[in-house]
Amino acid sequence: MMVKFDEKQYPKISIIMPAYNAATSCEIAINSVLNQEYENFELIIIDDGSTDDTYKICEKYSTVDSRIKLIHQNNGGVSKARNTGLLHSSGEYTAFIDSDDSMESQFLKLMVTTIIEQKADVAICGYTAVSKYGESVWKPTETIEFAPMLVRENGLNMLWNKLFKTALITHRFNESSSMGEDLEFVVTYFENVQSVALINESLYNYAKDTAGSLTKNIDLVLASISKDVENRERFLRLFNANTALAYEGVPGYLFYLLKKTKTYHEFIMVYDNIRKRQNLLSIIQKPFKNKKDRLIVKCIGKGPAFLLYLMTKIKNKTSV
Repeated sequence: MMVKFDEKQYPKISIIMPAYNAATSCEIAINSVLNQEYENFELIIIDDGSTDDTYKICEKYSTVDSRIKLIHQNNGGVSKARNTGLLHSSGEYTAFIDSDDSMESQFLKLMVTTIIEQKADVAICGYTAVSKYGESVWKPTETIEFAPMLVRENGLNMLWNKLFKTALITHRFNESSSMGEDLEFVVTYFENVQSVALINESLYNYAKDTAGSLTKNIDLVLASISKDVENRERFLRLFNANTALAYEGVPGYLFYLLKKTKTYHEFIMVYDNIRKRQNLLSIIQKPFKNKKDRLIVKCIGKGPAFLLYLMTKIKNKTSV
């Protein structure tokens, strides 16, 4: 049974959902919002020029529930779609959902009651990452080292495990970037944050993307790494935290990209692409505590490439 809330006490939440060719998944996302125990919301769906039945499916829901706003626009990317959603939102709080994910039924209720009770500017909950390999759960923990915890445990980058105060969203998504724009948006928001509420429960289910061609996307991925480091450094400075955490995971991520290559030729292509980027080389010249990280960056910076290639193959054979 749905719990009724006093709209004056519990304000309206705008939920923004971009959708592009999401006909096979968007119904799960939409139903997870409609099944929320908290009822005072609007779901703004932006159909970003889909070529499948996404719009028809979303239209079916919008005709039977007045809380759903359906907007169609020419394909412009997820950042443009979210900016359109922000333009049409009317809630005091703002949440985001991806069209292939889902919210637990208590997501809105716990997020909004917590942010109000703790007089916070943002609420952050845990999430469950779901892939063909299984599930993994992350939950934030109360700690005096709040900022390092979010960076180290990958709780900062995403939009959908957070509830924002709409009045503090004075910026928009970077439409010129197709990777790292979520992190940039979140860090910019934190410039206006005075207090944070953490919820030690997994309230969001994230469909972890395991698809995509590394060769096709490698330029985009590598270009985003240094930008992400800059944004993490900016976030850590806001909380007077050690900015070294901003680049700690870079060697491991570069190793992961190299590990995903299927042939030695593809490995060398990625390896050379990394080495020609001065911004990446300057990051991996930082001092790293982990011995494996030091070996990785040494092989990238000075070689030999074949040793690093062998390391990736050994890792693949021992991986589950």
